[in-house]
Amino acid sequence: MPHNIVDPCRRRGTPGSGPRIRRRYAAGVTAALAAGLMLTTAPTAHADAITHTFPGGIADFEITPDGTQVYLTHPGTDPGEDTVSVIDTATNTITDTIDVGNEPRHLAITPDSTRVYVANEYGGSISVIDTATNTVTDTIDVGRVPYGLAITPDGTQVYVPNSYDDTVSVIDTTTNTVTTTIDVGGSLQYPRARITPDGALVRVSSYDNKTVVVIDTTTNTLTDAVPVFPPYNGEITPDGTRAYFSGPDSVVVKDPTTGTVIERIELSCESQAWAPWSDYDFWPNKIRITPDGTQAYILYKSSVEVIAIGQDSIGKEEPLASLLGSSASLGAYGSMCSR
Repeated sequence: MPHNIVDPCRRRGTPGSGPRIRRRYAAGVTAALAAGLMLTTAPTAHADAITHTFPGGIADFEITPDGTQVYLTHPGTDPGEDTVSVIDTATNTITDTIDVGNEPRHLAITPDSTRVYVANEYGGSISVIDTATNTVTDTIDVGRVPYGLAITPDGTQVYVPNSYDDTVSVIDTTTNTVTTTIDVGGSLQYPRARITPDGALVRVSSYDNKTVVVIDTTTNTLTDAVPVFPPYNGEITPDGTRAYFSGPDSVVVKDPTTGTVIERIELSCESQAWAPWSDYDFWPNKIRITPDGTQAYILYKSSVEVIAIGQDSIGKEEPLASLLGSSASLGAYGSMCSR
């Protein structure tokens, strides 16, 4: 199944919108049917429950490897945007809102959970957040329109594809400086970097996959080596009992051993950004499960929904104000989605 084929925060009239989205959606449905991800039997009622929704204007998120915090990017020009907000996973409240650069899009977190690197798409920079204080400690200039960055498993280097320069900036995390800029020799359209589990190779692919390059992290030069990745079309709970996949306006939960569908969780969060295509189904862009296996965070229609794994009843939807910590500012994030 295609992964991340639609950018949820791309504005109308820009690359990746309109008929192209609908064509790719149709292709995704065909692929899902072929892969057996659609329900063929009635789901088990309420085996998992959506407990919280963080609405609208979210481009990306990641959970810290220690499982204590979730960082969300909010690009835009309205008050409360061009920020990163922080969720405490124990309470699912927003505890901090951090001003970063112009149009923060993607982010990556170091393996030791101490720093967050945020790609400011229109700012041509990377903001570095200290997770202990949730403040920006460094701003690193890179190329034009930095996009889907990635950090090596040992936490020593950050690879930042630059869309408009067709380059990849390499950041040394010890000094937070750019040590190398690699010319990929091809067009990078909304590129994403992905690093092999052993940290040896970086694959940088463009939005339409017409440009795919591989970088050797030892020499930081292009290579013909073929990277090998683990399966990337779903998330599996740490105990290995449940696998979560994107479905049309839903999350499909399967037994990873047998492939049997356990349930399908309907996602109904709406946001203004998706209004022009509200008659179409959409697939969640990202699924992440906390290290303790108790919660799944879902990026869907530019909002984030939280699923309590294995909870037998649907929790009461809380008022929006109750989701905010004392230091948080909602800004232009919108209102709670109804279900």
